[in-house]
Amino acid sequence: MTFWAIDSGRGILPQLCVEIDVTNAPTNPTRVWRDVTPDVRSLTFSRAGRIDELQRTQPGSLTMTLGSKNAKYDPTNPSGVGIRRTQWVRVRAQWNGVTYARWQGVIENISQAWPQAGKVPSVVTVTAADAMKVLTLFDLIGQTFAAQSSDARVSAVCALAGLTASIDDSGASTLVPVSTPFAKQSYADQHLQQVELTENGLIFAGPDGTIHFQSRHYRLIHSASPKAVIGDTGGAIFYRDSATVDTDDAYLVNFVTVTPTNADGSTGTDVTASDSTSVTNHFQRSSSTVDRTILVSSPAEAAACAQYLVTLLKEPSPRIPAVEMIGSQLGRRAQYLWPVLLGANNSDRFTFKRTATGNAISQDCFVEKITETIVPNTSWDVTFQMSPADAQFGWILGTSKLGIDTVLNY
Repeated sequence: MTFWAIDSGRGILPQLCVEIDVTNAPTNPTRVWRDVTPDVRSLTFSRAGRIDELQRTQPGSLTMTLGSKNAKYDPTNPSGVGIRRTQWVRVRAQWNGVTYARWQGVIENISQAWPQAGKVPSVVTVTAADAMKVLTLFDLIGQTFAAQSSDARVSAVCALAGLTASIDDSGASTLVPVSTPFAKQSYADQHLQQVELTENGLIFAGPDGTIHFQSRHYRLIHSASPKAVIGDTGGAIFYRDSATVDTDDAYLVNFVTVTPTNADGSTGTDVTASDSTSVTNHFQRSSSTVDRTILVSSPAEAAACAQYLVTLLKEPSPRIPAVEMIGSQLGRRAQYLWPVLLGANNSDRFTFKRTATGNAISQDCFVEKITETIVPNTSWDVTFQMSPADAQFGWILGTSKLGIDTVLNY
């Protein structure tokens, strides 16, 4: 394979490599990659993530336009490349000799068009979903699980689905056993969403196709320091000036219900938590995206979970929901800023800084989702979907420091 240079005319961007496995069946763990980079006209992909900390992780997606004079990407062309639905596709970048995985998943749709009534070469649009798509297709029918930590459950489910789990840290919750075999159409992604809710952590597909697990303590322990500053001063990563700051009350929750699951799989008794001061100031606020049933039998852990969520959300900070970085504007700082952007992952911490007179802003944020838009020979832009970092820190017994962390975690 070859990494192809992209020169925007205003600054050198990372080298790009886009490949499709047109040889093996998608269920075959072996990959034989075919380079299609020279035919890429445009490329946009979002890695698995979530819009904000109240939502559940959603699979990532990719949309790619390929152009060819001889219709080699036409699925009906017997002398073509042989591109088909459900084949694996991957995107990688290279900067300063270092290779970075950007995205990996399976093709869902191939659409062919003939612009200008066929007077110009045909254009094929490929859409794909990342490795979490496999979890949406894998039925857990007949499976059972012993009582185990949340990270062990993720590893077990991924192994059954033929995926590799990347355990970024140990799970904090011990899940009840699944003694009654799963019924038909009990898909792996549905069960892992319950695990994610129980853990108050994050489960997502990484850019290399592995499934990452992060516990609720991951950000506190591993993301205490910002990776870089996104802002308008020297040394910062410049952003498109359409960035906004929101104070939406949709993020305000001061009454939470958590339901434990008994060891036999039956539903336990609801546990609630609320904050009277927040209720007085803002009325009682509950949210179906925050209320949850957890796969833990302990009423004490359910109560701790409910109180934790109320503490995080009873008075939410303003947020910068999304920031777009323009790769071609990194200029002389590209040498050290591109490795930061290409190495970024969900839960990484960044500082957003605006220095305008009379309206200065400085806020630490966590990355919730990463989107990249690439037009060869033109641009490579990166967008971070973010959530405020200040509300997501707290004490962890045995690791935190008195006077530094402020909220008791469980």
